[in-house]
Amino acid sequence: MAQPASKPAIGVLGVPPRHSSVPEHMRDFIAEAVAQTPGNFEKAGYKCELIEVLPEDTVEQLTANLAVRHLDGVVVGFGVRGLPPNTYLFEKVIEAIRQGLPHAKIMFNTTPEDSVDAAKRWLPIDA
Repeated sequence: MAQPASKPAIGVLGVPPRHSSVPEHMRDFIAEAVAQTPGNFEKAGYKCELIEVLPEDTVEQLTANLAVRHLDGVVVGFGVRGLPPNTYLFEKVIEAIRQGLPHAKIMFNTTPEDSVDAAKRWLPIDA
């Protein structure tokens, strides 16, 4: 009997919801949505790891953090790539994914609520 395929493992990478670079009026919404993210992935058939990053993290720190994980893909949150103060962080994150998880799919969400949709686009699970 064949072993069932393991669930794809997805890292959801973002700035902490209460970080100063996140607009204050969005912090509660983001915190609540992020708290639901692992359950949403589990319901959809994926493993999920939440990974917080900070603008002051170096490429070396980010790479080391990712390299020890076994991830099939990484969803880069809007707070990393969409907030102008975090442009350099976005560049560092992409480089760290390339170095630390060269096989991983790089995916993007538009809100914390649609992170699973990004995984489904690049790592679909057959029903």
